[in-house]
Amino acid sequence: MALRNIPIVVDLNRAVRSNQEIWGRVGDNGLMALNVSVIDTSDSTKKVVELTGLTIYFTLVYPDGTYFRDSLNITNRVDKLGTFDYTLTANCFAQAGTFDCHFRIEKGTTTKLRSGTRDFTLTIEADGLQDNIAMPDFASDIDQLNADIQAAIAESQAQLNDALADLAKASANVDTAIVKADAVVASINANQVVKITDTANWQKAKLTNDAGVAKAPPDVTTLAEITEQGSFYINSTAAAKLTDAPLTGGFRLENNRLISGVGIEQHARYFSTTNASALRHFFRYVGASVTAWREYETTTGSQAKADAAQANAIQFVNTKFTDSGWLPLPLKTGFTAGTSTPQYRKIGTLVMYRGLVIRTSGGTGVFSTAPAGYRTSDPYLEGFVVGQQSSAAGASGLVYVKPTGDVELVAATNATGIWLSGISYYTD
Repeated sequence: MALRNIPIVVDLNRAVRSNQEIWGRVGDNGLMALNVSVIDTSDSTKKVVELTGLTIYFTLVYPDGTYFRDSLNITNRVDKLGTFDYTLTANCFAQAGTFDCHFRIEKGTTTKLRSGTRDFTLTIEADGLQDNIAMPDFASDIDQLNADIQAAIAESQAQLNDALADLAKASANVDTAIVKADAVVASINANQVVKITDTANWQKAKLTNDAGVAKAPPDVTTLAEITEQGSFYINSTAAAKLTDAPLTGGFRLENNRLISGVGIEQHARYFSTTNASALRHFFRYVGASVTAWREYETTTGSQAKADAAQANAIQFVNTKFTDSGWLPLPLKTGFTAGTSTPQYRKIGTLVMYRGLVIRTSGGTGVFSTAPAGYRTSDPYLEGFVVGQQSSAAGASGLVYVKPTGDVELVAATNATGIWLSGISYYTD
């Protein structure tokens, strides 16, 4: 963290002559930062220079023509605003004297586009406790070059490791091929190989095993991997490994190839000698894509689904249209029942009110609270305009029904009672 932060404005307009002077002392290091703003006044207006995609170098020129150039200590860039910080390193305080400095801005890699700011002065005063400090040119560039070399070496090593892994894999494949070739040779020597020309009239796809019963399936985790024509018995052990079987437990799989292509029609048949409800038949298509399993319907299954649909319909009707009947509405202090008893009722999810509420003192406020299950689901207040027990023209009251269940008289034309007819809402 810099001890001294010095704001400095640098201009790409080389006609500008008013430049800032920065001072330090021999031996300083890392505690002085320049807070740089880059502008351009070439067309007589002060414009911020956007630095996006540009590389910035600090350059200090010594009297003998050598110079120090650094980009590693450029920090806190805000490219859109043309600002950044530069922390002066020990190289800048290596010897006493007055030095011209500037920032160079570059773009590109092989062919660089360059522009520089006007010089500003860095004055380094002598330190009586030490001599000048030896300092190499391009210190930060050398560090950067070293980092780039290390990165290139690491990338080359990674590519070499990948090549060695590929070679080891290829070697393993060669070993596998040798084993398979030896097995073919052994089969030929044992007279177990038949020429294709000798089997032209044979049925090459076996629908069952040699005993005429279902074949054993290959060791797979999905039925979609079994594309061979024929009938297979999937026992409970093999079925436990499958991720795409329609049900759990053992079953018989039938694969029927289509006339052309590689698609197959798969049938999974579950069976039991003692439980008729366990007899279920599923089918699907397996090709470039795999369809979902569909089940053949049975009379037993259809009746069960029909019974379930009927039960659900009855439950739905009972839920939606259950009638609580008219219930007495409990009133709070300050309110009493009129000649028409205040009541509420719920049919399905609809709540409604009726009756006359007398205001004993002619006041307003919460006159009742609906119980849970009879409250509005609207998160906002439900408002209702109700009539009053008054012959005065336009006599009415405003009633709010709240999600908490409170039923509140907010305002009324006069102190007479209010009718509850017309207040209704849904609970869902």
